[in-house]
Amino acid sequence: MPAEYIVILIIIIIFVIGCGLYIYKKQYLTNVAELKDRKKFLLEGVPTQRLDVVREMNINGKSQAYADKLEAMWQDILSGRNIEVENFVFQAEQSAQRYRFKEANNFQQQAHEALEAIESDLMRLSTSLEDLINRQEANEKRIEVIHKEYELIRTELLDDSGSFGHAVERLEEGLASIEREFDRFEEVTDWGDHEEAREVVLNLEDMTEQMKDFMRDVPAMLERINDDYYLQLAEISESYEYLMREGFVISGKPIPKEVAKIETEIDSLDQAISELDMDEARKLTDFIESEIETIYDRLEREMTASKQVEELLPAIQKAIYYLKEEIRVLFFEIDRISQSYVLIHNEQQLIKQLRASVEEQEARYERIVDNLENSFTPYSEAAAILENVKDRLTELNQDKNDVSDQLYAYRNKEMDLKEELIQMEQAVHNCKRQLIRENLPGVPTEYDEFYHYVSNLVQTLGEELSRPKLKMEKIYDIKAICDEELKNLEEKTEEVIDQANLTEALAQKLYQYRDNHPEVNQVIAQGMKLFNEDYDYESSLRVIRNKLNHIDADVTKTVEDRYYANK
Repeated sequence: MPAEYIVILIIIIIFVIGCGLYIYKKQYLTNVAELKDRKKFLLEGVPTQRLDVVREMNINGKSQAYADKLEAMWQDILSGRNIEVENFVFQAEQSAQRYRFKEANNFQQQAHEALEAIESDLMRLSTSLEDLINRQEANEKRIEVIHKEYELIRTELLDDSGSFGHAVERLEEGLASIEREFDRFEEVTDWGDHEEAREVVLNLEDMTEQMKDFMRDVPAMLERINDDYYLQLAEISESYEYLMREGFVISGKPIPKEVAKIETEIDSLDQAISELDMDEARKLTDFIESEIETIYDRLEREMTASKQVEELLPAIQKAIYYLKEEIRVLFFEIDRISQSYVLIHNEQQLIKQLRASVEEQEARYERIVDNLENSFTPYSEAAAILENVKDRLTELNQDKNDVSDQLYAYRNKEMDLKEELIQMEQAVHNCKRQLIRENLPGVPTEYDEFYHYVSNLVQTLGEELSRPKLKMEKIYDIKAICDEELKNLEEKTEEVIDQANLTEALAQKLYQYRDNHPEVNQVIAQGMKLFNEDYDYESSLRVIRNKLNHIDADVTKTVEDRYYANK
């Protein structure tokens, strides 16, 4: 590149950099000018007129101390923090002039934050000055409202002092305290300490609100004592005496002592009210109401239990009589049924246990009846025991039904077994008829022996069912064997028929190969001898099948598949 181009390029770069620096500098200087304008605007908005008013006010005490505090705040803004802002702005301007933009930015940020704080304090200062100037007027307005409420309270206390009981003296002392605070308000206001007067106003508001609470709560609590608590205790005592005359027994602490204890707590409550100790009064109120409710619950529980007992006693008596009669009948049934069957569920022992259990519940029932007649047991306790007796009798009744079902099931089981015996005999004969329908030359010796074995088993089952006294457990054992062996007999019958039919079908197929296989005639003759003379259908089938498989195994499979498909 020619030297003149390089020089031109350098000049352009320097020009661009210079322009950029100038723009940055101008921007920062613009920001500095805005900060100066904002500071000027804030200081021009200073509430100087309000400051002058406060300076000329005739105030003393806390009001003067508060005014001095506001004056000090203004002087701090004017003489201290204002100079600090000017310094930040000056430093920012100087840094921008020297192209120290990062430094200038930091000073600008500090100036901005300082101005934000000054603006917030100036707003607070303005509001505080306004409040101080208007304090006397505001106090006068609030004290006027409080005085009206005081007059209402005083009038109510004078007109209806009887509803406040012994608390009247303390309430009058409260009114006197409020009057002294009114006098104090006048004193500090005349002296010019409106801040102190404001504190007196706030105290008067609290005292008045407290008096209003007393005026509301004290009569309500005294009314609750006279119209609720004493009446409830009288009702409790009257109910207790009535229940005692009726033979009730009340468990737990004696009711008269509990009533006396509550009366003592009521005296404590009355004392707390007279002293205007409302927190203690509320605690005692909660305790007294809880104790009264507890006693009511105890009495109500016994009266409710009494009705429950009245319903349970005849129902349980009837249930006991019914169960005893049913068990007596079951003993007769056991004697009758045991003459025809050997019992296998220990029914006689079960019925003896049932009788003992019913007698045990009857004894519990009679003890409760005796205790109630002699006023030894509370109705609530008796009701709980009787409910338990009732539940136990329900369980025993179910146990009785189970034993009864077992006893009467022997006859049903006998009839079912005899019906099944008929079906077994029919099944054995059906096996024999199946072979006969096939027109076989004879029956294999092994099958014939098994057939007679199963027939004898079924005959044995019939003999057991014909005995005068059936041994059901033994009968069920024999029946289980009969079921298994009869199933085997049916399978063997089917097997013999399949062997015979397949032998004939395969022999016919094998006969077609006699021209090409001369030995076929000999094999067929051997197979037919086993078939017709020895009745050994299994061996006959094996001889024929082996030979046909040797010639063409697929043909054997085709014949057998067709047979089983059309069976």
